[in-house]
Amino acid sequence: MASFPRNGRAASDALPTALLYPRVSKDEIAKEGRALAAQLAVDRGYTARHGWIIRAEYQDVRSRKRDARPG
Repeated sequence: MASFPRNGRAASDALPTALLYPRVSKDEIAKEGRALAAQLAVDRGYTARHGWIIRAEYQDVRSRKRDARPG
């Protein structure tokens, strides 16, 4: 049985985790590669400054107007 400290988290879950999800809405922007790379750099820096663990990174190049996006 896990013991829970006063913050309500199990001892093994003491560090927050993050799932990174950079997204661009146009294929033209994605082809340049800079937009996704820049977003990932910002996200990775933010998580590092806060001491979080990155569990996964996802990327999307689709307009959010579409309901049937892959992934």
